Amino acid sequence: MNFIFEFLKKFPKSFSTILGATILLTSLSLLSKGVGFFREIIIANNFGISDKYDIFLVSSTIPLILNTTALYLGQNYFIPAYSSLINENKESKKNFFTSTFLFFSLIGIILTTILYLISPLLMKFYINKTDPESISLAVKLLRIYLFTVPSSFGLAIISAYHQVKYNYKIPGYIQLGANVIILLIIILFSELLAVYVIPFAFLAGVTIQFVVLIFSVRGDLSFGLNYGLIKYHWSTNFLTISLIEIITISFVFVDRYFYGAVNPGGIASLNYAQTIYLLPISIIVLSFSTVLLPKFSNSFAEGDFELLQKRFSYAIYFIMLVFIPLTLLLAAHSEIIIKLVFQRGEFTNDATRQTSSLLSVLSLSFIFYAVYGILNKLMLSMKLTKQLLIIVVVSLFAKFIFNKLLVPIYFEEALALTTVAVFVIISIAAAIIISFRSKIKMPLKYMLKFLFAFGFSATASLALAHLVNLILYEQILRSIIQILLFIIFYSLFAFTVIPVTIRKQISGFIAFNNK
Repeated sequence: MNFIFEFLKKFPKSFSTILGATILLTSLSLLSKGVGFFREIIIANNFGISDKYDIFLVSSTIPLILNTTALYLGQNYFIPAYSSLINENKESKKNFFTSTFLFFSLIGIILTTILYLISPLLMKFYINKTDPESISLAVKLLRIYLFTVPSSFGLAIISAYHQVKYNYKIPGYIQLGANVIILLIIILFSELLAVYVIPFAFLAGVTIQFVVLIFSVRGDLSFGLNYGLIKYHWSTNFLTISLIEIITISFVFVDRYFYGAVNPGGIASLNYAQTIYLLPISIIVLSFSTVLLPKFSNSFAEGDFELLQKRFSYAIYFIMLVFIPLTLLLAAHSEIIIKLVFQRGEFTNDATRQTSSLLSVLSLSFIFYAVYGILNKLMLSMKLTKQLLIIVVVSLFAKFIFNKLLVPIYFEEALALTTVAVFVIISIAAAIIISFRSKIKMPLKYMLKFLFAFGFSATASLALAHLVNLILYEQILRSIIQILLFIIFYSLFAFTVIPVTIRKQISGFIAFNNK
């Protein structure tokens, strides 16, 4: 195994630069998301929107939140803490790495043990059904998935350790390899293991990833746990930022609590719709906002609010430019998209209709979610973490209350509607707080111009598409032509209503060549 790490360290050398590392991470992220997306297509083919897949989604919620939390905690805590040890000797740094790794792994083991023991009670409360078979299945699936938690807590620290040493290749390649293994297990063993194949595949993937990563740092690990070193680097700001991320992830926990109140397959349909919905968010917004954070932070630290306003405005222009057409694409053509991506095998016409209606609703929050991604980084850079925490806490409770009121009437569509409502509330609240606490304002004038371009383009493309409909009878072909017409009109009108200076600034900002 050693020759693999030597190869990864040496090839390619260009990835040691910042630009090279960015290209590498983006490429690996896209590949991993591509493998994950293909995994969802295979799952849709094998399980559709069956009740058993619903139960798996519900039972996997707690381990999923814990594993994602471990990743955020590892990055937000370990990287800045380890970086502060720049003047310490090599042995002190190793001690801190070992102590943090053992502490996180121990937390993972304790949480897994507690949740394993109380899993029957947990699933009885969470499933909201008296059917003993459903509860029994949920308990078994939860217990299998829980065994991924200790490894996830440990590998979160090892991955952060590689990142802080600018060694991006090893964790990136290993993550991609683990995703491929998960995909292959689901493809090869679905018939044999039925729905159990999904948690077993994730357990195998995470375990292999953990073992390989342990091997990659074998020379830097010992067996001494110094809790004092860990406690010394805890900070209120770190805990606040971590809570913000954890609560945002917990929106899915609130939705899946209503499993027993929605139509059969409702949770599965919502999950498939969110898979499509979150794909551009995760690729475009998360990557873009991650690069924005240091830019915003530098401008705020220097007190250059004029530059901060420019950078913020250009970021909003870019988000509007990209996500307005995506909103129409998902809202107007959700059924065609779901049919092309998922409809095969166990994923039937009924599943397509149920999922596409949820995707259409979710798409209404597209722009708000994307704008919130920018506002989130701006608030963090301006040290408004407590205010941001209050916003997400209130939104979490609001989502639960909205679900409680609307799910008995609208079932799973209520879960999508409350998601829209939450991101509208979060984005507006964040914009208001930023406006009151600083001189930074939303660029409403040009946002309205984008909306004008959107409305005019949509009307023109729909009018032409109606003429095309009189000639063509194939639904998919008609939809493709309508989409192409809209993109052409939107591109023309968007760049017509936006002044040349703004267009140049957006182009420059995307390339990050600005001051």
